[in-house]
Amino acid sequence: MFVKQESREGSLMRRFEKQGFVRDYSGIEGSRVKSVVAQFGYDEAGYRLKFEQDPTLDSSQIVAIEVVSSETTSLNPQKKASSGDYIPNLSNSELANMVFVLAKNDEQIFVLPCVNAVKSTNAGKPVFVNSTDHRWADSYIELVASGIVITDFSVITLNVWYKPK
Repeated sequence: MFVKQESREGSLMRRFEKQGFVRDYSGIEGSRVKSVVAQFGYDEAGYRLKFEQDPTLDSSQIVAIEVVSSETTSLNPQKKASSGDYIPNLSNSELANMVFVLAKNDEQIFVLPCVNAVKSTNAGKPVFVNSTDHRWADSYIELVASGIVITDFSVITLNVWYKPK
């Protein structure tokens, strides 16, 4: 009878996991997170909503991104309408008509349909990324259709997990 013996490395790894010394490769525990809120200025196909410069995100490794949907979270963006009410996040159907682009200069590093970065559409997880060669101010949200957002009212909220370089 053949009995497979466990390798010493496998045994050590399980012991380290039990003691909390290692974690799943996709774990973001211990990473810092920053919420980014941007307001749309136009509503036309091809419009690019550029993000403001962010020295923290520029000098960090981005490890995960989540687009916040009005249908899956109670997080309100920090933008208010002239009435004083908070502007709600976009719905999944609105997010299905835009893409997130991580970029540096005019080079696209990462293109992702926004609705795919909503946790409820991604098995409860953010989208895992590994980028150190990006400029946040060169990154943007692009509308792929018109009639999606309300100019100067609609906002998009992203949670960005990062680790300082």
